[in-house]
Amino acid sequence: MEEYRYLNGWSEDKKKGSTRYDRVPVDIIEEIYISSAAEYIKFVPAGLNAQFTSKDYKNAAHTSLHISQTALNILTDVGAVVRVGKQGRSYLYKRANPASGACTGSINTPT
Repeated sequence: MEEYRYLNGWSEDKKKGSTRYDRVPVDIIEEIYISSAAEYIKFVPAGLNAQFTSKDYKNAAHTSLHISQTALNILTDVGAVVRVGKQGRSYLYKRANPASGACTGSINTPT
């Protein structure tokens, strides 16, 4: 990523404390094509228990908690995982059963 910043900071050269206004990708590493909602289940790591929290997902996927929570929100929206309750202040998730038709989210695919 290439990052562009306003020079509105507090140091002499205005760089310290400056505001980021744009980030531009320099290179695309890999493209993934998803043709159906059921294929989103590939983003759920295999090492998870039957029921898991976002922290469990974070540890299994080796990502940050923020990225894990965002991923689980997307996976819930498309129907790859289902919220089944709460454990303390965390949501509990489980994999959706594709045979039962639970993975029925709509996806915009390029034609």
